[in-house]
Amino acid sequence: MVYSIVIADDHSLFTEALTSLINSFDNFNVLYSVGDGKELMEKLKVNKNIPDLILLDINMPVMNGLETMKAIRKAGINVKVAGLSMESNEGTVVRLIKDGANGYLLKNCKPKALREALQRIVTEGHYYSEFVSQSLINSIKNDTAKPQIKDKELEFLRLVCTTDLNYVQIAEKMNLSKRTIDGYRDSLFNKFGVGNRPGLMLFALKNKLVILE
Repeated sequence: MVYSIVIADDHSLFTEALTSLINSFDNFNVLYSVGDGKELMEKLKVNKNIPDLILLDINMPVMNGLETMKAIRKAGINVKVAGLSMESNEGTVVRLIKDGANGYLLKNCKPKALREALQRIVTEGHYYSEFVSQSLINSIKNDTAKPQIKDKELEFLRLVCTTDLNYVQIAEKMNLSKRTIDGYRDSLFNKFGVGNRPGLMLFALKNKLVILE
């Protein structure tokens, strides 16, 4: 299977080089690239061929990456998004992931790391490098009341936070149906006020529902 990629970045030379690199990977193909978030939103709204993944630069003119991430989720466009930047600011990383990004990549990452990240995002739904994981941990502050959660929900939550298992694999590990796991996920989404796996992880760690050893 070939996965489609869209690149949003205002540096044309970088975009051309990245396009060539991604197109050299066996199962990835760049559909098109844009120079800012506004142009991306216009294409997404009129183009029925939504990509499997958007690589989103943070510092773009007209509409930056953070603004674009919010606009994508607000518009209800079902697409995976990974931040892509030279910026390693922890606050930026946390904001982007809280707003629904599926991962965050630094532009100086090695081709092998890029390929692994792309593959994991399109197949597992998320990718967190060591830098991103540490940024999330550093953002944790125990300042929110803990909601009441059931034992099985807590077991599910621990697997979400401490493993790379997808929801189907978690269901198998817990000897439960995928439908039951989806129920736990949706229940925790509602209790935590989040809408994706990164949100679950951030809330659980922030409120010490799960402790990383």
